Amino acid sequence: MTQSQNKFSNIKAVIFDMDGLIIDSEPIYKMAWRRACNEHGFELSDEDHTNLKGRGRKSALIEVQKHAARLSVPLDLGVFVPTLNKYEALYFGSEPVQSKIGLLELLDFLDQRKIPCAVATSASKKTALHHLTSLNIVERFQAIVGGDEVQRGKPAPDIFLEAGLRLGIEPEFCLVLEDSEHGIEGAKTAGMRAIRIPDGITKEEIPYSKADLMIDSLNEVIALLR
Repeated sequence: MTQSQNKFSNIKAVIFDMDGLIIDSEPIYKMAWRRACNEHGFELSDEDHTNLKGRGRKSALIEVQKHAARLSVPLDLGVFVPTLNKYEALYFGSEPVQSKIGLLELLDFLDQRKIPCAVATSASKKTALHHLTSLNIVERFQAIVGGDEVQRGKPAPDIFLEAGLRLGIEPEFCLVLEDSEHGIEGAKTAGMRAIRIPDGITKEEIPYSKADLMIDSLNEVIALLR
């Protein structure tokens, strides 16, 4: 057994992020957020969007408001949110959502090992159920926690602690799979082990992470848990 495998040898549950980890949705979100920002008079760069990834929705909206303020653009979130919702509905309605490579194989492996799974996503519970149902995998998860079901979104630990609670597994035996550093921060604060699988960039492009390990795809998780 390698050192990396030993680190994850006593895992009893796996908690998945959704956007950018289960589904390839980040490009769609980026189009929607950029379009909404443009409509309200300011630009959202790639770097600015990266700062939003993995955050709870409330936290992401606050960050966008701060970004607009730095550009001397007053942003009323009460007006901005309906615009954002409009473009998210538009793009998600026209762009088919695909699952990430290796997801089904990993779910099959975990099912064979009788390791329960949960989803802990910053998206709303309704949105999570919609996407997971569209991919015919909603029943593969024993718990699904949406960002609207906890008081504090990522990078706070609340959503991971709630997922572990619903699975009935103590935090130290839970493994979190995340694509963003905000999610990793929340998982580690929750006392869980965490693997980062970056979305859209390679692990070599990330100078630092609080994750226990960084890998390139979900396929690699099977070897670590085998």
